[in-house]
Amino acid sequence: MEAFETALAARRERGEAKETRIAEWCVGRALRALGRVEEALAIQQRLVAEWHAGRAEDAYVEEELGECLLALGREAAARPHLARAAERLAADAWLAEHEPERIARLQRLAAGR
Repeated sequence: MEAFETALAARRERGEAKETRIAEWCVGRALRALGRVEEALAIQQRLVAEWHAGRAEDAYVEEELGECLLALGREAAARPHLARAAERLAADAWLAEHEPERIARLQRLAAGR
């Protein structure tokens, strides 16, 4: 966790907007892995709001937001995020070739299965 937080601080210091968002995502992902899901959820929700405000989306943020909601037992709320993530990740040729199980899992979860 300390390494992710250090990296985040460095990105903020340099004023690197895109890299800062990635570092924030990493902190949120690590928090979920540590069982601090509410904190992780807050980070991912803020990132999604920032992306949407800029009329953009990030499949990885959508995926992680969905995973946080699933971890909290909020399956219905997770589905739209997982569906968006599945759609965008499936469009990535490298991921489609190398991580088809990941995409299939997201599609199943998005469909409520």
